[in-house]
Amino acid sequence: MILLVKLSISILLFTFSAFSYAISPPINPPEKYKYSVQVDTYNTNTLTSINCQGTLISPSWVLTGLKCIENDSSAKTYVAAMADYFDVTYLISVKKAYKFKKKKFVLLQLDEPITTSSNVMLSDITLLREPLLPEHGRFSAEIVKDRYESTTFNIKGKKKKTLRHNTRPVEFEKDLKGSAWVIKTHNLGDVQIGLTHTRYLAIQTASIANKIDRIIRQNSGETVNWIDRQTLLDTLACEAEGTCVER
Repeated sequence: MILLVKLSISILLFTFSAFSYAISPPINPPEKYKYSVQVDTYNTNTLTSINCQGTLISPSWVLTGLKCIENDSSAKTYVAAMADYFDVTYLISVKKAYKFKKKKFVLLQLDEPITTSSNVMLSDITLLREPLLPEHGRFSAEIVKDRYESTTFNIKGKKKKTLRHNTRPVEFEKDLKGSAWVIKTHNLGDVQIGLTHTRYLAIQTASIANKIDRIIRQNSGETVNWIDRQTLLDTLACEAEGTCVER
């Protein structure tokens, strides 16, 4: 009888604990880069995969690096996006990949848009339309690792196509290919200036601005948020001086 009572209490405690865990959302660090998504390519013939990062620049379009996809027809690419508050990942297949080999980037059109209606948290990202050049000086920029983390570097424009940082030792992981280089501002939010190409280099978004606009305009009714270089420079200057005028 005593054994039966103890067993019943144990079952009740286990049931209560399981119920409590089920209704309690996991504790995650604050999401700072809600536009960051994971891009995974799987090859069913070779049983290999490529893992990269990308930027959701509009609900149905992801910007990432050319090295993040394969030309093999057996390879399938998916974009992983995190749901609101819960550690649940939505895998969305890629409808079409627009590859630009000379520019080292690829624009992925998704089978379905990622929107708040599908319980996925989105945050606006603005892209820089004109390149940062050496004469514009150095900037503090963040290389986004995922939705939660980034590494900060001092960077400068190397030429119209690329950005560079010279920090040593440098943290760089293979699955950071295609990840965003962003400048964080108070008035403009996060401004993506490039995407990771190699350990030290990024491809400037400005070098592919017209192509991004043309492809998205021709294949969907969506738009991308752009900003010109002078507005970014003026904003960084006034924020540093504390003289920005709120609009």
